[in-house]
Amino acid sequence: MPRAVRNAASWRFALVAAVALGTLLPFLDKPLHIDDPVYVRVAQHIRTAPADFYGFEMNWHGRLEPVADFNKNPPGVSYYLAAASLVTGWSERGLHAAMLVAVLAALAATAALARELEIDAFASTLVLFSMPGFLVAATTLMADPLLVAFWCASLAAWVAGLRRSSPPLLLAGAVLAGLAAVTKYVGIALIPLLAACTLLLAPRKGRSLAFLLVSLAMVAAFDLYARRLYGHSPLLDVGGYALEYRPQGYAPLDKVIVGLSFLGGSLLSGLFFAPLLWSRDVLLVLVTAGAAVLAGLIVRGDVGAFPLWDDGVRWGVVSQLALFVLAGLHWLALGIAEMWRRRDGVSVLLVLWLFGIVVFAAVLNWSTNARALVLAAPAAALLVAGRLDGVGVGSPVRRFWPVALAPGLAVAVAVAWGDARLAATSRKAAVELTARHSPAEGTLWFRGAWGFHHYAKRQGARKIDEASTQLAPGDIVLVPLNNSGAGPLLPQAVRLLEDVELPVSGRIATMSAPRGAGFYSDIWGPLPYALGAVPPEVYQVLELTRPLRIGSPPS
Repeated sequence: MPRAVRNAASWRFALVAAVALGTLLPFLDKPLHIDDPVYVRVAQHIRTAPADFYGFEMNWHGRLEPVADFNKNPPGVSYYLAAASLVTGWSERGLHAAMLVAVLAALAATAALARELEIDAFASTLVLFSMPGFLVAATTLMADPLLVAFWCASLAAWVAGLRRSSPPLLLAGAVLAGLAAVTKYVGIALIPLLAACTLLLAPRKGRSLAFLLVSLAMVAAFDLYARRLYGHSPLLDVGGYALEYRPQGYAPLDKVIVGLSFLGGSLLSGLFFAPLLWSRDVLLVLVTAGAAVLAGLIVRGDVGAFPLWDDGVRWGVVSQLALFVLAGLHWLALGIAEMWRRRDGVSVLLVLWLFGIVVFAAVLNWSTNARALVLAAPAAALLVAGRLDGVGVGSPVRRFWPVALAPGLAVAVAVAWGDARLAATSRKAAVELTARHSPAEGTLWFRGAWGFHHYAKRQGARKIDEASTQLAPGDIVLVPLNNSGAGPLLPQAVRLLEDVELPVSGRIATMSAPRGAGFYSDIWGPLPYALGAVPPEVYQVLELTRPLRIGSPPS
């Protein structure tokens, strides 16, 4: 690459990095949220026993159990957090600062892959960053940013290795694919994608596939090591869990609607590019399709157990659901159209990548959620950038496409702030309620998981063990109603001291069953997020009036 081109690419990525840092730095104090506490607790254990990553017990799902039995994620990101903590410590700011590095690495890897595929790297990375699913994931301590970094870097190294006939680059791609798999198990899907990449881009270099044995060996070695430590295969466990645990009860058509809704909402920024990507006739077809989806939802009346009618049509929910489904259909149409237009290996590769992750998230995974679709975001961004590259040089689209970026980024930032405000209620509730209700005699207990679990324990409260806890008169129990595993206690054994309502400021809900928003799980509803008034978070404070033995886990 000529020096002038390299310098231009460096300056452009510096601008992308500046946008990312400017957007994400205000989130450094975001409290631990959803599954963040598990990743952090595993990282803390790794600091003391690095060779035995899950060698401890934790009460996360309502009873004390080995972490290896309930944790369905590999330890890759926890090793990263453990190493980072040597510099940053364990504060929220320090850990989020460490995750910023992973986010920048994901953007840099996407830019490198775009250059190898001869797609505009500047547009690709900015479109990726403007997607709500990616931006919210960038404000968590979970595996997704690091997974995207390994995934895209692996593909970039592999494509470069094929085109330069470079064994070191092919080896690097294979090793990075192995690291992706031990960061999140869906990373294993990268191995067949690399094989497809070889067949599509360099079919005469089939011997390059032998390097994938390195990736397979890394996955197999991890699985065998975990079996030796914990007596069972994590790969078989997570596969069985994803296929067997289906609490939502969605019918097949419901799953299609929810899958398209989460795809469209998580990658919403692509819809704002539609006027630049399609002819007027195609845009008319899209508008007609959106109207048809809206009408169909009204006639259907519900999605699973979530009602779309309540003394009339719930227009706010139905209109957002129709918009997200339309946005999801737009991504599928764009992938097919680009494959038809270009008719080359690159477009087929991107469609296989995008469609494969969509099938995983909507069909194979235990729950459709925005996190499962983050891995589709780079492929979608590359499709948009590739489509823009195909526009004529004199077209205003080539100059004004950043205008279409602004509304998508604005929505993504708003969703991220909505999620951060929800996380803040857990920390606020744990600090205030433990201070206000610590009993003079007796024990302060709590139910629930997620961020509330982390902060309530940090304040000295004890979590109820559903298999063994004996509650005594005078004990206090804190119960977050919008949480996992936080069912009620026997009404005859408690009295309600107070219902505490903490407002979630802002106008976007990410986890609210009344609004149908379930960013982290469609159990909460068919939308990844919902625009409108956000219901307050409710916490019950209960006092035991008679002895009570807890004998069964909450639903």
